[in-house]
Amino acid sequence: MEKNIEPEIHFVIPGDTSVVDVIYEILTNNQLPETPSEKFQKTIVGVESRFRIIRDASLVLAAKKAPENKIVELLSSHLGTSPETAQKILADIKQKLIPYAKRISDEEPKREPVKPAAPPAPAPKLPYSKEIEIKNVEENAKNMIKSEELRKVKTVIPQQNNRPASSEPDTYREPIE
Repeated sequence: MEKNIEPEIHFVIPGDTSVVDVIYEILTNNQLPETPSEKFQKTIVGVESRFRIIRDASLVLAAKKAPENKIVELLSSHLGTSPETAQKILADIKQKLIPYAKRISDEEPKREPVKPAAPPAPAPKLPYSKEIEIKNVEENAKNMIKSEELRKVKTVIPQQNNRPASSEPDTYREPIE
């Protein structure tokens, strides 16, 4: 069987039945049952499972990549069965899977890669925003130094701690009990 069959064909079976169920049914009807654990063990060892052989044969038949008599020969050699059993398997595949074969290229046009969105437009200038123009870097540096010097000079304003006594009680304070 072909090792690398590109999946350009999908089997779309109506109802709750899946392709896996149909393939296992084909194997069981032809006295070649294979449990999922057997399939897994064969995959680990590197031997092609019966499930995969049937799947590949179905894909080749649906894609019309090989004539039916060649597929029968390949099925009988890979599954180790008689040509009559391989013929029955081929008939089951034609009856149960091939009517539901859909080509991907027929179903969906190829999608173009998604282009990244354009960068957002700059926000409109607000009336209160102020832009500082830089005309001369050296001049701006001198102005920054002067503003730093002005910040260093502190103007000390003495605070008055003694308040004049008033005859009215302070309404903002709570009385101490």
